[in-house]
Formats: sequence, C-alpha cells, structure tokens
Amino acid sequence: MLSRIFPYLKILPYESEDQGLQDLSGKIISYIGTHFTQNLSQEMIANHFGIGKYALSRIFSNVLHQSFNRYLNSLRINYAKHLLTTSNYSITRIAIECAYNNQQTFNRVFKEFTGKISGLPPPPYCQTQICIRKLLFKTKNEESLSFNQKLSPFY
Repeated sequence: MLSRIFPYLKILPYESEDQGLQDLSGKIISYIGTHFTQNLSQEMIANHFGIGKYALSRIFSNVLHQSFNRYLNSLRINYAKHLLTTSNYSITRIAIECAYNNQQTFNRVFKEFTGKISGLPPPPYCQTQICIRKLLFKTKNEESLSFNQKLSPFY
C-alpha cells in the first residue's frame, strides 16, 4: 500500500525548532528595519507576529544578544546621524522623523549611543551642512545672537 502512495508524497526538508526561530527572527528584524520610523513597541511587534512579548524578548536576547529597545534605538539613532549629516532638518524634526515623541528623549538616547548631545557641535556632527550654513549665511535675527547660540542647530 505504501508503494502506491509513495509517488504522491512530498519530501519536505527537515526544519528544526532553531531553523523556525531563525526564520521568525529574520522576519521580525526585516519588519522592524522597514518600520523603525513609526511608533513601535515590543507588544505591537509581538502581536503582529502572533507571539507573546516575552517570546519576542527571548528571540532578541538569543539571536541578537541585545534587547528589543536597544536594537530599535540603534536603528533610529543611526538614521538620525544620517539625517544630521545629509539634511537641513532641525533637531526637532529629526527626532520626529526617527519616531521620538519629544526632543528630550531623542537627546538622551542620542547621547547614550554616541556619547554626544545632538545639538552640540563636536565632530562629526558639527561639520554638517546645517552648522556650516547657519554660520555662513546669517539672517538679520541671527546677527544679534551670541557665538554659542549660533553653533546650536536648535533654532
């Protein structure tokens, strides 16, 4: 009897639990990489993939060796550094573009990852087009500002 049904059977590759975990983790990382500029939480991601938030936490711990929040913030801060060096956006706009609800949170996380405060001019962030333009192309309102105020891209 087995010989009659054998031609109709499909041989599937063996998939261990680790392989399934790697596939799921790859999907999760890809999803976060696509949506990190949106308001994301660990619970939202877990619900999206039909797993518990503690299971998601274990995936990040075991696969990436870091927490969900640390991974998400690293993506956002790297994007912020890119925007600081390539755009004319204000710090507030960059914070919003990177899905931070306020500038204080953005500054705290930015300093945690870079050791620098985003509004201050230490290299390489001061050498951006923003700082150079603000120093070279003064407006009438800026002429009355002190030198230290001119270096800050917050205005």
